[in-house]
Amino acid sequence: MTGQEPLADLWEAAAAARKEAGSLLACLRHAAGLSQVRLAGQLGYSATVVAHAELGRRPVSMEFWELAEEALGAGGNLIAWGARIKDLTMARREEQRRLDKASHAGQLSRFLPTPGASCLTTVEPAALETVITAPAIGACPHCHQPVTLVTQLNRPAAAGTGAAG
Repeated sequence: MTGQEPLADLWEAAAAARKEAGSLLACLRHAAGLSQVRLAGQLGYSATVVAHAELGRRPVSMEFWELAEEALGAGGNLIAWGARIKDLTMARREEQRRLDKASHAGQLSRFLPTPGASCLTTVEPAALETVITAPAIGACPHCHQPVTLVTQLNRPAAAGTGAAG
């Protein structure tokens, strides 16, 4: 099982829940004798939002489901579907964050020393000559947090100028 499978399962579950909720919304709207435009006006949303909700194309807010519940008297069913969609969407986002963190940690581990290897050098700082110091400011491509990276390349000073032996 790959790390992406739970994420794909959550995507599919959320899409299926949106379609089921949308079908129920359309059925209740038809039973009430309302057009999408008329229902949209009652809810304070556009007819496009109602159409997308009925087709399960895009997630809509919990407020939308609550207002539709009130307008159509769905006995709590639309609110329940809205909550289910919200829970699945949040679970999918959490899983995506977890996968992003794991990927980011894996990429960072390339820069760590191998187990048992010493990360200490025996050269004294006075024995090093700074060749280049270059700050770089940007954002982490995974978590989008600001990052400042300072790269400093050093060259050992000429022999006999304090290098530890």
